Amino acid sequence: MSGSEPDTVETTRPISTSTTVTLRDRIELLRPSQWVKNVVVFAGPAAGLELLSLESFRQACLAFIAFCLAASATYMINDAVDREADARHPTKRHRPVARGVVKPGLAVVSGGVLMVAAAALALLLVNRSVAVVVVLYFALTLAYSLALKRYMIADVIVIAS
Repeated sequence: MSGSEPDTVETTRPISTSTTVTLRDRIELLRPSQWVKNVVVFAGPAAGLELLSLESFRQACLAFIAFCLAASATYMINDAVDREADARHPTKRHRPVARGVVKPGLAVVSGGVLMVAAAALALLLVNRSVAVVVVLYFALTLAYSLALKRYMIADVIVIAS
C-alpha cells in the first residue's frame, strides 16, 4: 500500500451502536422485497384458470403468505448465522443483524416463530400438501443458508429448484 492511499481497513464492529430496534429494522429483517419470488404460487391456479374461483384465489393468497413467512424465517436465521461475514460486506453490513441492532438470538427465535406460523397457516387454512411443500421449502432454504451454499454444484441445484 502506498502512502497516498487512504486507510480502508474494515472491522467487524457493528455500524450502529443503537440498541433500539425500529419498525424499519423489523421490516427490513423480513426482507419483503424478496417476497415477489413467491408469486410463483399463482402460476398453477392461473394456468388452470382456477384463479377465477374465489376459493382458489383465497387459497393461492394464503399459500403466498405462508411462503413469504417461510422465506422471511430463513432470511432471519441466515442473517444470524452469517452476521460476522455480513458485517464486513459492503452492502450486507447494513442489515439489522449485521449492524448489531437486532441480536442474532432474536433473529433465530423470530425465524422459528415465523416458520411455525407459515406451516400452521398452510395446514389449517389451505391444505396438507401445501403445508408439506412450505416445510420442505423452509428445510431446503435453511440447508442452503447453513451449508449447501458453500458447494458449487449444490448451490446451483438449490437455487434452480
